[in-house]
Amino acid sequence: MLTQAANDHPVIEPITVTVKGAAARLGCAPATVRRLCKKGKLRHARIGRNTIVIAPSWLVGITEDDLKDPPLIAREPRKMVPPYIGYVVYFIEAPSACLIKIGTTLNVAGRLKALRGGSPVPLRFLGCIEGDSSQEQKLHARFADYRKHGEWFQDVPKLRRFIARVLAARGLPVDG
Repeated sequence: MLTQAANDHPVIEPITVTVKGAAARLGCAPATVRRLCKKGKLRHARIGRNTIVIAPSWLVGITEDDLKDPPLIAREPRKMVPPYIGYVVYFIEAPSACLIKIGTTLNVAGRLKALRGGSPVPLRFLGCIEGDSSQEQKLHARFADYRKHGEWFQDVPKLRRFIARVLAARGLPVDG
């Protein structure tokens, strides 16, 4: 907003914008705005999680190179987890811990995200089959000798073969 100072010189007041709005004004990605804020290159005042206050005078010193997005790090493509309707029994492995989780959910993608967020080790989605908690309990009983904790089971050849066989026969498709 433009106002007049006492000496009749225009003063540009700070504006409140979302991070996305600031990115649009700067012609860069929201992640770039967050990176500039974190590095102290973009002077700002944070009001909320995604809302900041900036003034045009605060943009002095930001270069074209600062606005370029950093190169993406190459990583193994992830399998997309489809949104199934109805209960499924899923299989998720923690390779570094040699464990496999047998669980049930209505929302595979949400469950995987929640597990990954709370896991100290990387997790990999193996697949899922149609089934509810009764099917899950039968599998827990079948592999009870390999149970480590809760729904986590030791990654043994017998369990691996079963999962491969059941996913090949009636596994739900996984994109990717």
